[in-house]
Amino acid sequence: MKVRIEDRPALRVAAVRHLGPYPGIHEAFARLDALAKRHHLRAVGPMLALYHDDPATTPSAELR
Repeated sequence: MKVRIEDRPALRVAAVRHLGPYPGIHEAFARLDALAKRHHLRAVGPMLALYHDDPATTPSAELR
């Protein structure tokens, strides 16, 4: 994997937590979208996910 580090302008972010199997991450994106709509926020870039755990070593129900 090739890694590139970039300096970027500061920006505000919104996040929701997902706990459980990674294939269920779409539920977190749906919650985030609903939250943004309630607060009249709009995305100015792509939605991203951070996967903190290795599914090979972490029980499915504990994946973050």
